[in-house]
Amino acid sequence: VYITYVYTIKKKHYTNYSIYASLHNLFNNRKNMIEKRVIIKLPIGLHARPASKFAKIASAFNGDVYLLKDSSMANAKSILSILSLALEEGSEVILRVEGENEEEVFKRLVAILTGEDENEN
Repeated sequence: VYITYVYTIKKKHYTNYSIYASLHNLFNNRKNMIEKRVIIKLPIGLHARPASKFAKIASAFNGDVYLLKDSSMANAKSILSILSLALEEGSEVILRVEGENEEEVFKRLVAILTGEDENEN
């Protein structure tokens, strides 16, 4: 279930993801979620190739994966959603992972964000 609350102030539209997160947590009882701040250490940021690899790993995972930057939230299973965050070197994001084998997936995704991925293709 994806619920967003859109409101308008002086003809500008804003999406309140905190309401989504609150409802999502309420309905799904999120107790075993892993969440951590990560600083992007890739020299040219999270461009198309590492974003593609990131989304591929997240998509294969049976659970939820989100990236949060400032007030924006991206579904990490979507490469376009990841690229829309414009993650440059030095950007700080919050990586949120929940589901089966979340610790293993979390480590793999952090390795991509920090440039420590050994299987760089």
